[in-house]
Amino acid sequence: MNSAPFEEADRRDHVSDNPMNHLPLVIKELTPELKEFLNFIRNQLKGHARRQFMARVVSLLGYGGQIRAERELGWDRKTIVKIQIV
Repeated sequence: MNSAPFEEADRRDHVSDNPMNHLPLVIKELTPELKEFLNFIRNQLKGHARRQFMARVVSLLGYGGQIRAERELGWDRKTIVKIQIV
């Protein structure tokens, strides 16, 4: 059983050995270390860059990502919803 916090999504368009094709697409588990790291990065950013980062993390969390970000990372859901709409 793989205990990695990421899950590789099925890709049928995998045509090269580009390392970018192997990036994780879904964060399966938010470990305490990962939570601390994501919040550290978020706190370093301001304005548009911060909102873009939050949107990317929420999308990497997959289905229910907004709720997970609110509950597990302590992020404001109203901000997350705003980010997702824009």
